[in-house]
Amino acid sequence: MTEKNTAVLSRRTVAILRREFAPGGLGYGLRQQFLKATVTARALPQTDCAQLHAAIATAIPRGADETDPPVSSIADLIIYWTAALQRAGGQPVFDPGRVLGASNDGEAVILALPTHNLDAVVAALSIVVDLLEGLLDGDALASDVLDGAERRIGAFVERFSAIRSGGSNTPHFLRAAYDNRMPWFRLAAEVFQIGMGSKGRWLESTLTDITPAISMRLARSKLAAASMLRQAGLPVPSHQLVKSADEAVAVAGQIGYPVVVKPADRDGGLAVAAGLTDENGVVQAYEAARAASPNVMVEKHVEGRDFRLVVHNGRMIWALERIPGGVTGDGVSTVAQLIERLNREPARAVRADAPLKPLVFDREAAELLAERGMTLQTVPAADERIRLRRAANVASGGTPEGVFGQVHPDNVLLAERAAAALRLDLAGIDLLIPDISRSWKETGGAICEVNAQPTIGNTTSKHLYGEILRTLLDGDGRIPIAMVVGAGPDSPVPALLARILGAAGLRTAVASSRHACVGNRILYDLPGNPYAVALAPLIDSETDAMVVAVSESSVLKTYLPFDRCTTIVLAGTRFDGVDVDVAAVNGFARLLLPISLGGLVIDSRATAWRQMIGSLRRARIVLASAGAEMAEVRELVKAGHEAVLVDQGGGLCHLAVGGEVIDLADLPDGDDTGLSCTPEDVALAAAAAWNMGQAPDIIRRGLAGIRVAAVGANP
Repeated sequence: MTEKNTAVLSRRTVAILRREFAPGGLGYGLRQQFLKATVTARALPQTDCAQLHAAIATAIPRGADETDPPVSSIADLIIYWTAALQRAGGQPVFDPGRVLGASNDGEAVILALPTHNLDAVVAALSIVVDLLEGLLDGDALASDVLDGAERRIGAFVERFSAIRSGGSNTPHFLRAAYDNRMPWFRLAAEVFQIGMGSKGRWLESTLTDITPAISMRLARSKLAAASMLRQAGLPVPSHQLVKSADEAVAVAGQIGYPVVVKPADRDGGLAVAAGLTDENGVVQAYEAARAASPNVMVEKHVEGRDFRLVVHNGRMIWALERIPGGVTGDGVSTVAQLIERLNREPARAVRADAPLKPLVFDREAAELLAERGMTLQTVPAADERIRLRRAANVASGGTPEGVFGQVHPDNVLLAERAAAALRLDLAGIDLLIPDISRSWKETGGAICEVNAQPTIGNTTSKHLYGEILRTLLDGDGRIPIAMVVGAGPDSPVPALLARILGAAGLRTAVASSRHACVGNRILYDLPGNPYAVALAPLIDSETDAMVVAVSESSVLKTYLPFDRCTTIVLAGTRFDGVDVDVAAVNGFARLLLPISLGGLVIDSRATAWRQMIGSLRRARIVLASAGAEMAEVRELVKAGHEAVLVDQGGGLCHLAVGGEVIDLADLPDGDDTGLSCTPEDVALAAAAAWNMGQAPDIIRRGLAGIRVAAVGANP
């Protein structure tokens, strides 16, 4: 940016000065990747942030579950509305964002703006900043500013809704993962990993890493799926594949009206026409289905209400009735007025993330009205249901209603048998039956479809996303992670800590500089950066734990691939091969320290870190010492902190950890004796292991075979 442009921007009340982005990178305690933006946010004396917030709310659409946050500054408004606009565009943005710092006069602020898509956050930030500047400038009417912004906002929503992630299910799974504090990241295309390493699971919408490809192909072929169900002794309607409209009419006559015409290999109710009673309807339905797929089938229509039973891991976990699009009379309003009122419901919108869709009055709706002798100007009686769709699809204006507690045990078993017949771990079983509370054996009924990638929805069944994830993952899907900060590239502490974790039975990866490995198995050995090296173990299915050595300043630009770690070992202040000053140490602290879940381990020799103890609001601080700072450490212990010490008095070398003493001169032999450590290294690794929940006996076994050398130099 030129000096002239900077000068122009500096005169604005709100302006973007700088943007930095590291794809996938996490830090500062945020749980999503983010854009780091420096903005001018100069509040005027008359600025009313609450009034600005209310004005912007008239232009940027928000979901029904959005709540108004407290806003007390221009920065608050930028953070909130940049995220809200991205959500309006169907982007899974959940983290609230935060202010990272400010200039001395408070007019330039550094913001962390969470995002799922760099283009989306850049575009959203630009719209929000320009909107705020227009409202604060005073040269134009607020109504004109808002009208102009609405056009840009509409274009933004349309653009990014078209490129949202993984269809309708994926954003809800990501939201459930966020709410359950499960880590997640995109692997490739629309495949996401929830969890880390050996605890990670893959998802593509509702497909998982254990969904059989054969089962998925069978389910997507309605003919093949029906054949499998029929062989399993389950009720399915008769049907036949047709190659022309004439053949469709002929088959309809053979199997008997009413019939259903639909693509044989499409999901989601696409181009499905149900309840057809004449040749003309079959011909029109065939042409519509043929436009969606070359494979079209005619199926016997089964009378009954439309139910979706969701089965996961052999157990029915939800059931809903899909009520065809229509309206219910009130005795006063016309059909046209009832449709208009229905479409004003907040949940109904054309946005990709809207849980319900508008009901469009078209030829099908007109035909159904005419069959009842009605028009748009008819006033239905109170509570009279007017059906305007033959098929019960949410995409065409239908409404789902939960019926989980009403399903007859025979119908539960029928759904579970259908999923098992196709060997699907997660399936949506579409059942046509007159009454879900009565057995299909009594009332009749048929399975019209088994969906291997069902849309779960978020109207009646939003809770299922979290329930499914909790079933898939072991706990929250996190593996133990330790960060060893500032020890320098030659420090043996990461390898020593990995040995201890290995003694606990954990296959532990060590990631440092450009290299990541588990024992002798190489995971990453390419020119890269801290983010790329540490990511490799996280996507490796055999990684049970990880130790990450951070000794390069580039981490301040790339950030890290995990949002939280078990512990942070503040081992020194050596980065890029040199000791850094206090200002640089503070920069690393702001990025890294909020990531820790389990507290901090501090090398007593690292003065810059030790001096921060008074300002570190952590539940647990463990100090490691083997040298001259022992007395000072003991005073800190009296103040309520913990310590792991190596005492070398009287020619002895004892490690005191967790109330037990380990004689370092009398360690058992190990498989190799190549790792040489100083007492300080042992104290640090043992303190980290202790902070990660490892017992003294495990620590002793992990130290087996090491060589304890002389006391090392100060870091």
